[in-house]
Amino acid sequence: MVRPIAKFPINHHLAQILERGVGIAALRLGRIIVEGATFGGDEPATPSSLPRISRFGDSWSARATVLPHASTELQASYARVASPEELAGGGLDQRKRSISARAESPGGGRYLLAEWARTVERDHRRDRAAFAYESALAEAAVHVGELGVSLRIEQSERPEEDRLLDAFRTPRPSRDLSINGITRWRAATLALVAPAVTQGAIAGYPFVELATLSAHARDSRSLFTPERLYGTSHFWMLTGGVRIRAGHPHARMGRYGVANSTGH
Repeated sequence: MVRPIAKFPINHHLAQILERGVGIAALRLGRIIVEGATFGGDEPATPSSLPRISRFGDSWSARATVLPHASTELQASYARVASPEELAGGGLDQRKRSISARAESPGGGRYLLAEWARTVERDHRRDRAAFAYESALAEAAVHVGELGVSLRIEQSERPEEDRLLDAFRTPRPSRDLSINGITRWRAATLALVAPAVTQGAIAGYPFVELATLSAHARDSRSLFTPERLYGTSHFWMLTGGVRIRAGHPHARMGRYGVANSTGH
């Protein structure tokens, strides 16, 4: 949420687990950090949904991070998420793997991230994999004088589920355990951030982002194809806006206590 490009990466459905009640423990030994977490697999169906107490503890995750030096980190993580698409349980489980490398200069003038993620949906009753999706992403940011320049390149696979009357919305929770296809998205995004415009304690950062995207069915047998929904398989997107900041910049998300790698 605090990365240099404002738009979510395409792979956020693979790289993130939606907010829920969670218990976290972390241990730090010099330049090595080990974390474990347990939580409920039920994903929120609406913005006001509360986690189900009865499902707390049916899922878990683990992460190991190595800090070669102050500006670099390497991490690998694994998660077992129970039935995220069916609130009551009994749906397909997920096995999520992720590895990444991240570097940032002490002053924040240069930043680099490369990551790979894979999610496998498993039928635990038959003990076999049903679907699998992969993602790879690399992004970098640098300051050229007072101008910030960022570039992101990514490829991600997304499941195509049933659609509502609004073809750009899918039902939650899912109605069944099937999908209509898997789409492989590729995108390159260039972002420019202008110098801050300040007013007292508030700073505004004007930005513009230009992205080119392509989408193709991973399997020719898919019932869903991007061309049928969008009318094309290649897209351009231009985004402009202003990021508003008051006070200190927001810290990184997802790392707490001794697992906060900026604390060494």
